[in-house]
Amino acid sequence: MRVKLSLLGLEIPSFMSFSLMDKDRRCKALILLIILISCILISARSRAQNYLVYFDRLQCIEETKEGGLERGSAVGSDEIYVVIFSASAHANLLSSQALAFRTQVFAPVDKGSIQNEFLPFWGVNGNPASISNADDVIFLILLMENDKANPDAVKAAVQSSLSINLLAELQSGNQRDQIVRRLIADMNGVADLGAASGRAFPDDRIGSAQELRLTSDLLRRARSSAVTKTLEFSGLKGRYRLYFNICTGLPEHNDIVGMAMASDDHTFVWFRDGMVSSGTSDELARYRRPYEYSLPPGKTPNDIVGMAVAPSNNHNFVWLRDGTVCSGTSDDLDRHRKPYRYSLPSGKTPNDIVGMAMASDDHVFVWFTDETVCSGTSNDLDRYRRPYSYSLPPGKTPNDIVGMAIAASNNHNFVWFRDGTVCSGTSDDLDRHRRPYVYSTSIKGR
Repeated sequence: MRVKLSLLGLEIPSFMSFSLMDKDRRCKALILLIILISCILISARSRAQNYLVYFDRLQCIEETKEGGLERGSAVGSDEIYVVIFSASAHANLLSSQALAFRTQVFAPVDKGSIQNEFLPFWGVNGNPASISNADDVIFLILLMENDKANPDAVKAAVQSSLSINLLAELQSGNQRDQIVRRLIADMNGVADLGAASGRAFPDDRIGSAQELRLTSDLLRRARSSAVTKTLEFSGLKGRYRLYFNICTGLPEHNDIVGMAMASDDHTFVWFRDGMVSSGTSDELARYRRPYEYSLPPGKTPNDIVGMAVAPSNNHNFVWLRDGTVCSGTSDDLDRHRKPYRYSLPSGKTPNDIVGMAMASDDHVFVWFTDETVCSGTSNDLDRYRRPYSYSLPPGKTPNDIVGMAIAASNNHNFVWFRDGTVCSGTSDDLDRHRRPYVYSTSIKGR
């Protein structure tokens, strides 16, 4: 019997007729088969898409009743960190495909405050990784309140135990939903054991671990624009909302840690990877492509809560989460003055700041999460005017802000948002002069 297959119009023989061919025809047939197999493999790969999945921020809706009591920090304030287990749900799992991650310990955390950190856990080096099906990955999230335990011990315990348990579950052929339920129970138990390293003051879980569940619809939407997914955790009489982003490229807008305008209205943008660029309000790298910057010793980009440039001398100011401010150049941020203390209006903390800027007279303006703004000096932030209300464009919230600046030429206030739009207005009516329009970071290839 002879079975005929064809590829691009060429006949490919069956295995039974292959042995009857002469040497030359056998070689040609083998080449065609190799091409056919390659095409099939390429087609299968093309159905997969590369994605980046990362933790973006958390919001404290209600503090726990455990925070601050054992550590000497502000009474009632929490110290929070997030542990993430990320794995490929395949039976041929490799150790590199099952990893645990954790955020920094956010402190102090008070009701209403927002804590930001870019922490990719799929595409861990910042480069998107392949997901062909939503069921192919498992992401488990755990929220912890830190007392005296070592957060790295909790992370290590999760990594070790869940990697082994997941491999055993996959090899047993259990259904995905059953595997996830068991892993969540394991994660809770293992985290409790790791948290016990605090001895008299162990860390506490805020509720149960949860799955960050991807769906085919979510992946489809993420192919055109970044998608945000939230999880809420309740426990110890506290409540938190965690934000995660899924996208197919680098999180350009979420990667911004500070923005400012110089005396010539050039816009400067500092990124989380230690790079800074300059441009216009809508083309952020038009004048200068990204170059490196440095912070004071011991400080990181995640410590920044606000930035501004003084029009009088173009000194760059950086306000830090620990309550200090320094000044320097765009690439050496403490060249002119080492960190010194600053004060906030009563009841405000550095974590409440969503934007800062300097007007043409060097007055410093500070916008907060509660939709109030004040003005003062670099170290006394409400010296000139106590907090008053501000408004944003319809549909925008303070949590959407990634940067703010004031143009020295006309004192217009600019606000850049996570959705890739920017508007301008006054300090209290932030889109009075121009409604939101699109901006580009132009950081591809950084």
